[in-house]
Amino acid sequence: MNRMKPDLASTMIFDARHLKCPISVLAAKKFLSRVAAGAAVEVISDDRASLAGFQALCRDRHHHLIGFKDRGDAFTLTILRRDTV
Repeated sequence: MNRMKPDLASTMIFDARHLKCPISVLAAKKFLSRVAAGAAVEVISDDRASLAGFQALCRDRHHHLIGFKDRGDAFTLTILRRDTV
């Protein structure tokens, strides 16, 4: 498997605040399907219930969860899109 280094300087942002699970996860899935393989996407969400959904999305679609930050009122997940389509 070809492992690509993430270009975190050009990380795209997907703002899922104010979307409740499962809508936030489905919208992130659609967004990820439209970005290039190996791209880093920062997902911002304020729905704590969606955290497990985002983790399952990464596991099921073979994306790499490379970062998590709790910002208090929201959290940020950095997802590296799988390197093969």
